Amino acid sequence: MSEENKDVKKEAPKVDVDAIIKERDSLAKEKAEYEKKLQSVQTEQEKAQQKALEEQNKYKELYESLKPKAERHDTLESVMSEYYEAELKEVPEDKRDLIPEGSIENRLKWIKQAKGKGLFSTEAKAPVASVNKKPNADPTQAEYLSWDVNDPRLLKLNASESRAYIAKRQAARQGVTAWGRS
Repeated sequence: MSEENKDVKKEAPKVDVDAIIKERDSLAKEKAEYEKKLQSVQTEQEKAQQKALEEQNKYKELYESLKPKAERHDTLESVMSEYYEAELKEVPEDKRDLIPEGSIENRLKWIKQAKGKGLFSTEAKAPVASVNKKPNADPTQAEYLSWDVNDPRLLKLNASESRAYIAKRQAARQGVTAWGRS
C-alpha cells in the first residue's frame, strides 16, 4: 500500500498558493470595479427615472393649467358652429356656393363682409336712372316726351307719338323769347 500512497502523492499536482492569492485579489478588484459600475449605472437610472417623473409632473401641471382653456375652446367652437349655421340659413341658396372653403372663422368673416356690401340683400334695388332721362320729368307723361331734341330714338316714334312730342316742345317754348325780341 505504500506504493499506492506514493502514486497518489505523485498524482496530486502542486498548488501554487501565491498564484491563487494573486488571482483571488485580481478577481476581487475586478468585482469591486464592476460593483462600482453597477452602482453608477443604477444611480444614473434612478436619476433618469426621477427626471422623468419630474417631467411628467410638469406635463401634468401644464395639462391642468391648459385644461380650462381647452374646454373654453371647445365651447366657443360649438357656439361658432351654431352661429355659422344660423348665418348660413340667411344666405340665399343660389349664393351659398360663393362662400369660400376654410375655417368657420374665415367663412363667418366672409359672410359678414358680404352682408355689409349688400350681396345677400333681398330688397328690390331702385332702377338705375337713364342717362337720357331728365331728372325732373313728369312721371305721368310718356318717356319720349322728356327726350332731348337730338335723341336718335325720336326717329323711331310713330305719327301720334311724334305729334305729342312736337306739341310738348312748342308749349315749352311759348314762354321763351328770342334775343332782342319781346
